[in-house]
Amino acid sequence: MDTVPQDAFATLGLAEEGGEGLTGLARALLEAGVDEMMAAQADAACEATGTTRNGFRERRLVTQVGTITLRIPKLRQGTYFPDGLVERWSRVDRAVICAAAEMYAMGVSARKVGRVLERMGADRLSKDAVSRICAAFDAEVAELRSRQLPPMRFPYLWVDATYVPCRRGGHGAAAAVVTAIAVGEEGARRVVGLACVDAESYASWKGFLRGLRERGLSGVQCVTSDAHGGIVRAVRETFPGAAWQRCVVHLERDVIDACPTRAKFAFILLNEGSWSVSEMCAALKATRQGYYAWRKRPPSAHDLRDAELAAKISEIYGASRGNCGAPKVFAELKRAGERTSRKRVARLMRDSGMVGTTRGCARRPKGAAKPAAPQANAAPDLVKRDFSADGPNRAWFADITYVRTHRGWLCLAAVMDIWSRMIVGWSTSPHTTADLADDALKMAIARRRPKKGCVHHGDHGSQYVSLPLGKTMREADIGPSMGSVSSPWDNAAMESLMGLIKSECVHARTFETREHAALEIFEYIECFYNRVRIHSALDDLSPEEFEARHMGGAAKTAA
Repeated sequence: MDTVPQDAFATLGLAEEGGEGLTGLARALLEAGVDEMMAAQADAACEATGTTRNGFRERRLVTQVGTITLRIPKLRQGTYFPDGLVERWSRVDRAVICAAAEMYAMGVSARKVGRVLERMGADRLSKDAVSRICAAFDAEVAELRSRQLPPMRFPYLWVDATYVPCRRGGHGAAAAVVTAIAVGEEGARRVVGLACVDAESYASWKGFLRGLRERGLSGVQCVTSDAHGGIVRAVRETFPGAAWQRCVVHLERDVIDACPTRAKFAFILLNEGSWSVSEMCAALKATRQGYYAWRKRPPSAHDLRDAELAAKISEIYGASRGNCGAPKVFAELKRAGERTSRKRVARLMRDSGMVGTTRGCARRPKGAAKPAAPQANAAPDLVKRDFSADGPNRAWFADITYVRTHRGWLCLAAVMDIWSRMIVGWSTSPHTTADLADDALKMAIARRRPKKGCVHHGDHGSQYVSLPLGKTMREADIGPSMGSVSSPWDNAAMESLMGLIKSECVHARTFETREHAALEIFEYIECFYNRVRIHSALDDLSPEEFEARHMGGAAKTAA
């Protein structure tokens, strides 16, 4: 689209005739210009002329009396453009329109836009033209946001948001611009949604995605976005069954931003032989000046202390068989007289990749012990969820768990003294027979030799109401106690112990045979749990240390 100078037809008096008279006159002027350049009229044969006509091309011309269509003649050799009559629509003009759009979006009024364009040298645009350009922007954006999508499936959808200055209600204000890009079945990628919201939230994302669905977005199978909680929730509710995937770009950006600068410099130092320092600094968002300054800087006292603590933490972590987390390691350092903080220990463990053991759920084997029949004699609950004792051998808790091996299940029965948390008796067997619980109790009696008044608390499993176990308790003057049926909370202390054994000894290993599993359990109970592992309930002491401190080694025979 070209323009005509405002004074080109000022003296022709065609303003009243409108575009029709102007069109004829303009075409006549074009023909005259071509005839003059070629020294020949249209359709005239002349051997002296070396240029002949080759049809015409249509161009729109914007004038004060309207828009007309010109037919500019085309030549077989060379080019022709009526520069004296029509001014070209250049890239500069397109850049001016883009500048006007940017200023309008930022809230600049149409009058000020015209002033800025005039100072930029775009005096060819009148104030009315600037107003028309600015007014057209809102209509184009509104049409883009409300148009119906083509009838097809869009398997992939990307959504994101950014905060930019926007024009809303005739005024400029900062708002969150949410966008959606989808890929259709034909493989083409297109912008399917654009909206301005006050802020990113679940409500704004839910309304935006619902609007996309109403406009024809269907067949969505995978949605990619950042990890904003509102997006994830809105996606699951708006597109049920569609998978959500975190954007790799956001993930990499978050990882790099969260990485300490010191770690970035250490990585650059280790890889100087593979990549250039400039490339690595650019990729890791670091500076070359900072890297070289870091290399020349001697280790600080804080770094030296971190290295010293890291060595001791590694030693404690290894002695705990990789089970202790930051709280337990911090307690061990405190016992050793080291002055530090729990957060510092957690940071050093995290930097070294040390992770404590976490508990999980295990599948219960088929044929596991079931509650005894209703007619079996059940003992009363003497504990009543009081998991404490004022001395040794006052309350023993018992339970059975199962360990998976490649050759089948191994059953483990254990008896714990609740006063010191020490496992005083345990037994293993391929089957959950009555002898399993009886053997564990006999080991506890042989070790501790309890006097009258000791309570043995278990569940309603058939092993704990069996005749052999009852006979053993009567011979040792031990009172039986049982919790409610199908109530693990009544025996929560033993449930916690069995979960601890599973997480720290069983789940981290693979056992080929039952013998292998029994050997590992023996080593864990006798060498680590009773003697090394500290308990917060025991003032960060191991069961053996707790008994030695409070009873002077006489706990084994105390009543």
